Amino acid sequence: MRLLANVILTISLTVGAIAAASAYLAPLSLPAERLEGLTLNAPAGVALDESGAIVRGDDGVPQPMFARDHELSLADAEALRAQSDLEVVVDGRSRKVARILVKEFSFSRWEGRWFFLLALAGLGVGAFLVKSATRADIATAEAARADGDSPEQALEAIANIVAGLMRDLPTLPDDHSRCEAIVEMLGRAQRDHVPTFVDARTLLISRLSLSGYAALMDRFAAMERQINRAWSAAADQHYGEASVCIEKANLIVGETRERLTAKA
Repeated sequence: MRLLANVILTISLTVGAIAAASAYLAPLSLPAERLEGLTLNAPAGVALDESGAIVRGDDGVPQPMFARDHELSLADAEALRAQSDLEVVVDGRSRKVARILVKEFSFSRWEGRWFFLLALAGLGVGAFLVKSATRADIATAEAARADGDSPEQALEAIANIVAGLMRDLPTLPDDHSRCEAIVEMLGRAQRDHVPTFVDARTLLISRLSLSGYAALMDRFAAMERQINRAWSAAADQHYGEASVCIEKANLIVGETRERLTAKA
């Protein structure tokens, strides 16, 4: 559902942007009375000499009939409408003067209005699908939480492992035994509990908001880095470095717990 919603949103935004680009284009197919009084936002029409030939500048580019900021009179509008079927060759391409760019907006004059409204409807449908998918994700996360697989429990399990290491490591006979205990216990945290906490992203965002979730994950990621460093140091039999990382992780666990429970 989320993929479909993203496709609908992307198409709607594209169509809406294209339609919006035509909001100030007035088609010359309109009656002259509806063009009268409009102010040009770009040069319009093609200047013709007395023989009816197109007037071109020194660079060969056709000269406009009216300059920008010119306010159209009824006669001006009639003159522009008379050129709506005129084909002008510019840069080797044949073009027709079918629309003029004006400064005044009119919904009824806007040719792309129905595409724009369709794009708005598509955005509404896409937003509804995204919201529905998010609700489904939250429901799934809540169900997992009810089954005992909550982010709170995952964090507490990590905290207990770190605290247990700090308590038990001094009682072990040597650094080799301490490093083995670190590798085993932190490996369990990395394998079983860290992924559980990370996978609860949707649930945590729904509870804490994006800013609250970002603040929480800043501390959780810092704690995880210390755990990973401790595991790597212990695996290389560097107990001193591993011990320092465990102490840092234990401090950050408390900060992470505070941010997790701040708005729960």
